[in-house]
Amino acid sequence: MAVEVVTKEEHEKMVQELAALRGEVQELREQIGITWIDQKAAEALTGRSPSWFYARRTDGTLPIAQMPRDHGSRRNKYSRADCVKYGREHGVLPPAGFQS
Repeated sequence: MAVEVVTKEEHEKMVQELAALRGEVQELREQIGITWIDQKAAEALTGRSPSWFYARRTDGTLPIAQMPRDHGSRRNKYSRADCVKYGREHGVLPPAGFQS
């Protein structure tokens, strides 16, 4: 087993990188619990058009969580729970527990 000697500065840098990686892992773990849906499903649940989603994505006012896109991907995915909440708040979907 080889032992690697590092300077205090190198050690501090590694500690900072490790802290950043821990944060990324935590974010990914939280995202696992989210159900992501495509644009068409989000439109159906919210009653909003593609142009509404585009306008709010580009100006940063989208009230629905959006999954970060993979590099080069043009597909948008949205939080299903946020879309349902928005749809209920704006009368597109019936209230929770509603029986017809």
